[in-house]
Amino acid sequence: MSEKELRLEADKEYLARARSGDIDAFGELVRANERFVISVCLASLKDVYLAQDASQETFIKAWRGIKSFKGESAFSTWIFTIAKNVCRDMLAKEKPCEELSENVAQNVTPESEVIKKDESARVRRALKMLSADHRNILILREWQGLSYSEIADALSLSEGTVKSRISRARAELVERLREL
Repeated sequence: MSEKELRLEADKEYLARARSGDIDAFGELVRANERFVISVCLASLKDVYLAQDASQETFIKAWRGIKSFKGESAFSTWIFTIAKNVCRDMLAKEKPCEELSENVAQNVTPESEVIKKDESARVRRALKMLSADHRNILILREWQGLSYSEIADALSLSEGTVKSRISRARAELVERLREL
């Protein structure tokens, strides 16, 4: 049996247990799909913090609806659909007035906001120039705040490899920022 087939069989077992209310089984499904969901949300929302919020909302909705999931598609397909809908709803609910009132409360000037947005845009452009491996490992470390150990587990790498990739990714990001 291939690794993918083994994963699908494990998902089926966890799904059956989760449908009967087993939160630990659902936790295994979350762990197996967490990076995928965050990636989907990040691609839609273009903001790490919003993507993390959307990811959490996705899994909450999945837990609430797990009993209605019939298993006609893979769990990852179902969770992908939920994530895309959550992201669409988040984008639709953005309210400029709320952002303005937050900025006023924090004494954010239009000039500082322009500078901040420009810097964020530069970093996003530079990140897009990196290889997928370097971009993902930086997002996991710098924006999601995962430890070297957590990243090693998530990516099935040794901690030493994680540290060296992060170091190379940071150096490449700095170089790309200089180019911009």
